[in-house]
Amino acid sequence: SLANIESGLYQQHSQIFNEKINVPVSQKYLTISEQMKSLGYYCVNIMGEGNGIYNGAGRGYDRMVCNSYATMAYAGVERAIQHIEAFDDTDQFLFLHVMDVHPWPITKISMPVTSQTHLSLDDRLWGAMEAKNSVYLGYYPLYVDAYAKGMSHVDRSLKQLFDYVQQHYSEDEYVIQ
Repeated sequence: SLANIESGLYQQHSQIFNEKINVPVSQKYLTISEQMKSLGYYCVNIMGEGNGIYNGAGRGYDRMVCNSYATMAYAGVERAIQHIEAFDDTDQFLFLHVMDVHPWPITKISMPVTSQTHLSLDDRLWGAMEAKNSVYLGYYPLYVDAYAKGMSHVDRSLKQLFDYVQQHYSEDEYVIQ
């Protein structure tokens, strides 16, 4: 979960198991953005859902750009590059959250256009009315294809970001995790 990434805690320690239940991250634990801010970095969640606002997982950010369900890698990479260029005289810590590969039911989020057009009608509509959580989704060609396409989109977009960083900075000037 986002709270686990930000705090470095396992769920049994953070007690945050669901982003819809607002259990706060204890103040005794510093989030990664708080730690980076204390080191002098300008901290930006360049693209996220905002889940960390209410439970404290987003503490420490100077700026948060929230876009629920609209966090595709290509948009986040463009934002990251523009942000790097806009604040080029500042040491930056950027957090980029993408959802291209999250296994959402088709009723909640649009599948990649290629998945919508290259599969048979039966494969595209199978499970369309399903209301299960993603961990309980059955095997459907649409979800498998959408996941594969999403991974491809993320790889292509992140390559653009990594190429940009390598062209503009020496190896000792950045960390990508």
